[in-house]
Amino acid sequence: MTNAQMKFKTRAFLSLTLSLQIALIGLVIADWAGFQIPLFRQVIAFIYLTFIPGLLLINIMGIKIDRIESVLYCIGTSIGLIMFLGFLANLLYPLIGISKPITEFWLIITISFTVIVLYLICYLWGKTHIVYPSFHLNYFFQPALLSLLLLPLATVIGVSLLNWYDNNYLLLILFAILSIIPMWVLYRKDATQEIYPLIIWIISLSLLLQNSLVFTHLGELGDQSFEYYLSKLTVTHGVWDISFAINKNSMLRLSILHPIYSIVSNISLLWEYMIIHPLLISPIPVILYQIYIKNKFAKETAFMASCLFMFVHPFFTILTRSTRTGIAILFLSLLALLMFDERLDERNKVILGIIFSFSLITSHYGTSYIFMLFVTIIAVLALFPSLFKDHPKNFFISYNFALIYIVLALSWYIYTSSSESFVTLIAFGKHLTSSLGEFFSPEYSSTLYVVTHQYDSISLQVLKYLYIIVTLFIFIGFLSQLRRGHTTYIFDKPSRTYTIYSFIFILILLSTFAPFTMFRINRIYMICLILLAPYCIIGFKRVFSSNCYKFFTIFLMLLLLFNTGFVSSTVTKDAVPFNPIIRSHILNHGSDKEKYMLFRQCRSEYDVYSSKWLVENRQKGVIIYGSGSPAHILSNLVSTEYRKVLDGVNEKFAVEEVPYLPIRNNSDIKEGYVYIGEFSIKTGLISPELMPKLGNFDYISFINISDLRLENMNKIYTNCGSTIYYR
Repeated sequence: MTNAQMKFKTRAFLSLTLSLQIALIGLVIADWAGFQIPLFRQVIAFIYLTFIPGLLLINIMGIKIDRIESVLYCIGTSIGLIMFLGFLANLLYPLIGISKPITEFWLIITISFTVIVLYLICYLWGKTHIVYPSFHLNYFFQPALLSLLLLPLATVIGVSLLNWYDNNYLLLILFAILSIIPMWVLYRKDATQEIYPLIIWIISLSLLLQNSLVFTHLGELGDQSFEYYLSKLTVTHGVWDISFAINKNSMLRLSILHPIYSIVSNISLLWEYMIIHPLLISPIPVILYQIYIKNKFAKETAFMASCLFMFVHPFFTILTRSTRTGIAILFLSLLALLMFDERLDERNKVILGIIFSFSLITSHYGTSYIFMLFVTIIAVLALFPSLFKDHPKNFFISYNFALIYIVLALSWYIYTSSSESFVTLIAFGKHLTSSLGEFFSPEYSSTLYVVTHQYDSISLQVLKYLYIIVTLFIFIGFLSQLRRGHTTYIFDKPSRTYTIYSFIFILILLSTFAPFTMFRINRIYMICLILLAPYCIIGFKRVFSSNCYKFFTIFLMLLLLFNTGFVSSTVTKDAVPFNPIIRSHILNHGSDKEKYMLFRQCRSEYDVYSSKWLVENRQKGVIIYGSGSPAHILSNLVSTEYRKVLDGVNEKFAVEEVPYLPIRNNSDIKEGYVYIGEFSIKTGLISPELMPKLGNFDYISFINISDLRLENMNKIYTNCGSTIYYR
């Protein structure tokens, strides 16, 4: 054995794979027999589902697993295969009399059979392509690095202290440490460059976990509770109803992947959302780092750009709350990595490209449509081959890939969920064409609204200017590169293809000034940063020259401290995008609007149990009245029945065939249930708004509960936190 590489023999690799397979089956049988080993099955099942199918398939394809990119491909391939297997089982098993294919027995049989087939192919193939790259162990035994490895554990402990004892001190210390890591890495770059990806992953996982675990129940923001409802339908009924006419039902991420991880791992669906989802999307910044390195950005630039992507709040808020968006950005990043990977041959690029494309399409229709626009523009530009001289034979720069992707996407959206996802695209197009006269109007453009609005919160106002600075330097960096060519900076030489791709993303970013809200600026910003983040550092280089990295690390520190609520919790005591970190202050000293937003993010035990009681005991056909959005009735967290969406009623605004109506005054209440949640009990206020235009405090209004004359109604349920009346 040499320090350069250490090869696994074929039998050793296959023995490891077979051992995990046997261990999983043994643990499942032990659970059936009533003998459970805490956490053991959950850990084994996660490793098995996330790595083994992809590892075997990539090995069969002849791809050497000797670098970080191959491990990332392995993760994406495994997730894609698991989704596809679940879909095939759901489609084919009912044809042979198996009415509930998405249950533990049939999932174990299906996945195990597939893995064993792949195992036999590898065995008969007679060779393995796994190679362990060498590492200098002294890098890993540095005290500072060993301390970094403890950050995810510190995150879990800090969130537990916040949830159980309302103590945020450990989380604040964690945020402070995370904010200075880029500065520390810059200072110790000679000792840390080899392990940049590991440091990036540690930061990513810590930020994601602190947001996902801080909610004891899934909140209203980010569609997460509605995603949970769709996943729970599959778990409860043991089958995915492909005809259920709701656009999100087309997403295998919700209807197949969440249930499979929950069932095979024997973990509750709620904890699957809170723990496994952040683990699955935590490699995204590592993927971006590899993209930047492949495009000849300096390692410091690539690291800082990855940190910029992580430190913007949509990364650790939206991507954890909207699991469709999170996993879609994972596959979008993998597709981008494939496009620039020169070591893969075209055959393997085609295979992996189709797997990742299908997974993207079945994860989030919005992100899929954006990528569809991207590949269409690339197909048109392919008419001019001289534009892509640095990638002359790239499968992704062709009509073939664009045609495959568009046909696959439209076919999926047309033939699932009664074409609701396709109808969404058509409705979006109609809305766009009918709103052309409203361009550059802050009332209709979410981007202009955010840019021009004056926030009462100092933290939000500062954050607005920080994001404007990021965007400004992205444009400076991009224009600087265009003006001086590809040798602007000796260590940052992105390819022409990368520049063209980036220009398309700039156009997509500028499109957010248009008067439509299919995607608001926060999600578009995350998608565009995938390629545009390095240009922010190049912009700093252009302005600050030799001290650019020092200034940028200070900027990153401020960005994270404001985004996580550190400054708000310790200095300004005002509203931030991440409210739970200061929830004690909000409950005691915050405004009514701040409390309202907090209760939307953090669902209380009182509201969960009262909603469960109402859903289980209500009289069918009776209307439910309540405060603001119907998410105040947490039916998405407790309901297990398919709901029939009434004509003219939004899918979110129906509770099992019954529309939820907001209360605007006492005369609005006819016969029905009146639901008063904990926020209304504590404040004596009800919000009458059903669907706000933009996510800001300005749209929130209130009426007094005393105006509803609840004393004249019958109180049928109370748990001292929320109350239900009947009129």
